[in-house]
This record gives sequence, structure tokens and C-alpha cells, in this order.
Amino acid sequence: MEELYSSLLNLKKNDLTQKEMKDSVAISGYNSQWPLLYKEESKLILSVLNGWIESIDHIGSTSIPNLASKPIIDILIGVKSLKDADRHCVERLESIGYQYIKKYEEKIPERRFFVKYKDGNRFVHIHLTEKNNDFWKRHIAFRDYLRKKPKIVKEYEELKRKLATFCESREEYTFAKSAFIKTIEKKALPSNPNHFQIEKANLETDRDKIIDYLKPHELYSLFLIANLKDKDFPSTYYLAIRGDEIVGVAAYFPLFQSFSLFSEYPQISKKFAHFVSKKHDIKALIGISFSAKFAYEEFLKLGYISKKDPRHVFMELNLRNFKFFLSKEGNVRPVEEKDVDSIAILNRYLQNLSPEGPITDIERNKVHFSQVKYCLEIDNKIVCSAVSNGIVFKNFQILGVSTHPDYRKHGFAKAVCSALIKHFLEKNNAKNGVIFTGYDNIPAIACYHALGFKITNEYYLANF
Repeated sequence: MEELYSSLLNLKKNDLTQKEMKDSVAISGYNSQWPLLYKEESKLILSVLNGWIESIDHIGSTSIPNLASKPIIDILIGVKSLKDADRHCVERLESIGYQYIKKYEEKIPERRFFVKYKDGNRFVHIHLTEKNNDFWKRHIAFRDYLRKKPKIVKEYEELKRKLATFCESREEYTFAKSAFIKTIEKKALPSNPNHFQIEKANLETDRDKIIDYLKPHELYSLFLIANLKDKDFPSTYYLAIRGDEIVGVAAYFPLFQSFSLFSEYPQISKKFAHFVSKKHDIKALIGISFSAKFAYEEFLKLGYISKKDPRHVFMELNLRNFKFFLSKEGNVRPVEEKDVDSIAILNRYLQNLSPEGPITDIERNKVHFSQVKYCLEIDNKIVCSAVSNGIVFKNFQILGVSTHPDYRKHGFAKAVCSALIKHFLEKNNAKNGVIFTGYDNIPAIACYHALGFKITNEYYLANF
């Protein structure tokens, strides 16, 4: 913001020689009467224009709470046709005290401008234009954006006060603040989703903003949020930024050499795939289908080879529909430190890998970073496990359920998942859970159905 101040306050006088130097600029503190004055004036306007206009709105600085301003009420009138307005509205507005200022149409031909004076000072400006044209959209968007951004309102007020001391006329003042207004309009107006940039997130400053962006889509981004909330989990996050708005999040997890993302825009998902693949050695892609599908297609174009079909069923559980199962055999309990190697071996079965060979530190770390883990033990042998990366707000994701091949079809997975779900229900008052599994894993789908899960979407887990 200081750079903006400097550039504006260093405007050369000869850049403004064509400006009119008539009206001075006086900034007043915010007045709570301004909205009431608008309402009174809008009623008067409607009394003469009713039937000829499409909309009437309070715009400009006096329409924004807590913003200092010139004490002039700006009113935006939207009409269906300027030609009709020229014939029917001008004289009617003049009849209630407005002056029609035609000369400004040389620069803004899509607007008709009117001024009403009170005690020798400007009191109301009317900007009459066709509703939903660019002029109308810009002014509505600017107002609505600032109403939601109190910090930017303070910055704008500081700029206005500085310019008021520097500028010698109303025209000079309006010209000087136009750069700020255009910057806000770019952020406020709905824009082409292709206009974005990708940057590495600074988790010291961006963590809460990322969570706020993902929270409305929590069930589809639990993997991203849970690992983000765990500050000890090794990860690198990337943001797609449009204006000052986050429109996509991606992350690389070195422990798994995996890439996960969430965005509602296909072009952003594709760009993430290109961007992150240049920076990391990616072995896996994880994400809800409407985000991950487009990234997956880009990875294939980049030469990645998928080991199998990445598409999985995505299932959701509303805890009100949860059905608890007990095991008739063995002991279901939380995983302890002494169980880590046994869980690591079960994970090999989950990935169709050989159980033989020494356990690696990476395999142990993967077990450790699963925050909530339950297992079923029979005769001192861990035969089934289910793990989660923890609760996120009121929802959780089960990341892996694995049963030793010799102990399948005994209902052990239902019992271990039941214990895991019960943990979140009792300790965290959880509301929903999600899980995904392969389309061809009919026993797993049947197991999760029995617990109360329902198929609601598609999930991608691609191994390259």
C-alpha cells in the first residue's frame, strides 16, 4: 500500500493541467445518517421515475460502513435503455432539483450524470446507466467487496485522506485514487478462472487462510486439511491465487511421495499437475474426482504411467446411520508402539506387496503419522487394522483398512472400523466420516455399507 501512496502522491502537476480546478475536496468521518439520506432521496427519485427504471442502489464511499468520505450521496440507477432514459428520465429528475451534466459523456458515454446541490454544496450524485453493463457491475462489485473487507476500507480511507491534502481539485482527487479503485475492481469482479497464479504457501502465515478456503468443502479435502492442521507432518503446500482469493490448494507429502489437491476449476487442477511435477518426484495422486481427474489426465500427458485404474468409490457415513459391530474373536484395541512393525506389514498387503523383508523407517513413519489407529489381535498376532489421520472439525477420514489374507471374511474389518468410528463419536462428537476403496473391491464395499456408509462420489488414488 505504501508503494501505491508513493506513486500517487508523486504525480507531476503537469499531468493534471487539463483537469478542472473548481471544487475543493473535503473528507468527513463516516456518518451513520448517510444510508438514511439515501433512502429518503431514493423515495423521491422513485416518485418521478417509477416504471422507467430497473434498479436503484446506494454506491460510493457513503454506502460503505465506517469509511470516511466526501459528504455526497452517490446513487446508481439502472435502466433498460439509455435512449428511453434520455427521453423520459432527464426532465423528471430536473423537476426534483437535479442538474444534468452532459459534458462528462465525452469520457463516459454509457452514463448520464446528475448533481443536486444543498446550501451551495454538492449533496447527491446520480449515475444513470443501463443495468448490468460494465459500469453498473463495476460500481456494485466495488461497493460489495469493500463492505466485506474492513481492513481494505481502512487502507482506502488513509489513501483518501492523504490525497485530499495533496489534490487541488475534485477532478485531480478522482484521478489520483483511480489506480486503487481499479485494483479493487479487478479483485471484486468475477473473473476468468484462467487468470490465476500458483505460488508456494508460507504455512506460518497462510495456514489459517488455506483451512478457511477448504472448510466449506471439508468432506472432499479431509486429507489436505488434516495434514495441514498437523504442524509436524512434513508437507509443502501450493496455492492458486486469483486477485487476493484462493481458488485452489495442492500439497506434496514427501513421506508418501504423494500429491493431493482441491479446486473446483479443471484448468487449475491441470496447472497444479504441471507446476508440482517440476518440483517433486511424484509417485501417487490423491483427491476427489472433480479435482484429481484433470490432474491425472495431465500427468499421463507428461509421461507418467499409472499402475492401475485410479478410480475408487467415495463413501460417506453420517454418524446417525452408524451400525456398530463387535468381533466374536480376538481383542480390538488401539495400536501401541510395539505394534508398529505388524501394522507396517499389514499395509504391505493393502498395497499388494510382499510381506517379506525388513521393515523400513519410511514404513514405520507412515504408521506413526496416522494419528488414530485401531487393530484386532488374535493369539498375540495383529491380523487387522484401520487408521485415520484424525478428526477435522467434526469429520474424519479412514485412510487404510487392512486384513491379513488368512483372516479375511470373518468380519474383523467391520469390528476394527467400528472401534475407530466409535472413538471419533465419543471423543470428538464427530458428525461424518469418509472412506474410499476400489470399484472391484466388493468385500470392502459390502463391509462399509454394513457400517452405514453410502457411495456418494468418485475418488482418485493413482500410483505411478
